[in-house]
Amino acid sequence: MKYVKLGLSVAFLFLLFACTPIDLRLGQANTQFFNSGEPILLKVPLYSSSDSPLTITWTQDLGKKVMFGTKQENGFAILMLEPQTTTTQLYFKFNLSTKTQGQTLSQAYDFMVVNAQQFKAVPTFSLNYSQSKKPHNCSPISWQTNNQEPPLLLSETGCIEVTNPLELPAGAYPYEVQRPFWSDGASKYRWFFLPENQKITLPDNIHKGLGFPPGSILVKHFSLGGKSIETRLLLHSFEGDWLGYSYEWNEAQTEAYLLKSEKDRQIGEQVWHYPSRSECFQCHTFGAAYTLGTNLLNLNVMTKSGDLPQSQLFNLRNLGVFANEVPFQAHFANSDNEAVSVNRQAREYLEVNCSGCHRPDAPAGRAQLNFLSTTPLAKTHACNVSSWIDDLGLADALIISPGKPENSILLKRLSSRGTYQMPPLGSNLVPEEGAQLIEHWIKSLKSCD
Repeated sequence: MKYVKLGLSVAFLFLLFACTPIDLRLGQANTQFFNSGEPILLKVPLYSSSDSPLTITWTQDLGKKVMFGTKQENGFAILMLEPQTTTTQLYFKFNLSTKTQGQTLSQAYDFMVVNAQQFKAVPTFSLNYSQSKKPHNCSPISWQTNNQEPPLLLSETGCIEVTNPLELPAGAYPYEVQRPFWSDGASKYRWFFLPENQKITLPDNIHKGLGFPPGSILVKHFSLGGKSIETRLLLHSFEGDWLGYSYEWNEAQTEAYLLKSEKDRQIGEQVWHYPSRSECFQCHTFGAAYTLGTNLLNLNVMTKSGDLPQSQLFNLRNLGVFANEVPFQAHFANSDNEAVSVNRQAREYLEVNCSGCHRPDAPAGRAQLNFLSTTPLAKTHACNVSSWIDDLGLADALIISPGKPENSILLKRLSSRGTYQMPPLGSNLVPEEGAQLIEHWIKSLKSCD
């Protein structure tokens, strides 16, 4: 009888042990980014409270199909890929499944292979999303006025901290662009606000701005010589249209005031132009989805925080701001990267600075030119084409005359300021580096092919 009781006790303990949940955990990968040409090891920490063997299975879910190996070592599940060489990014998603004593746990891991020369230095606050999930008051609802008219004082909008404009307010999602629009040498800082429980939809092509839901507000803050000069708000109203507002900062740097119309102001050695509300939408066009700079090409920015690489799109995706999955490969080149071809640099410069107006679906007349960077040069309607407006006094004038910048109307407009300057608004200073780039590019062209 004693042996029967002992057997029952052992059986009971065995059942108790078998029914006790196993503490099975998968950690985060040590990094999600790998430089082009380097061996790729994705290491995921494993933990199991069981002494039984732990099996692991890796399967590829997304990305370019690659051969891979796996192993367990020193408490890690390791995924091994051969070095990948790329001038853009390669995005991968793998699923790791672990199993022991009939208990299974799975988790997806995504990562990129990045060309190290694409990394871009950005303002420190661009990597700080600590405020982003907090409730905010930057909304036309909080303004409690008719027809979305914002407060006269910037401090009352809830969209910026006027005591420290670069300290992000609650609810702000900061972002950086790979290639900034020329703004007369001003430093620019950007962030946006989303209405509660709303997400951003992706456009139907990579050249259009993101689909911000009604109630969203985009903020762009300008400074010259370390002093705040202007803050612009771009509002997607609940009625569906877009509205633009400009605030002018005072000399004391204590407040900014809503402008009702355009204004020119002497600031140091230059004249700064504050746009009117109607002027905003001469560049922020329907064809560009109104939100210039927020297309996937320009938002696909790779940065570093200390020694750790950061992907702006990864960060925003992981914060849950997008309604659908984000493609990562396409991007503008880093304008400081000397390895990028003159042709690519020039075409992307023209897209950023000119294609708000000169693209398909732009306002009447302007769409005759197509300066999107992926459009073949022969199909831009600019190369070896005469201007239907003015030859600007140039001999044998063409919009782009291959090999002859001195006969090219495009360069003349870009490098001039006055009645025939381009862009026609928002700039009183010639973009010297941009003009030199376009001159070098036109001189290098042999044909329109």
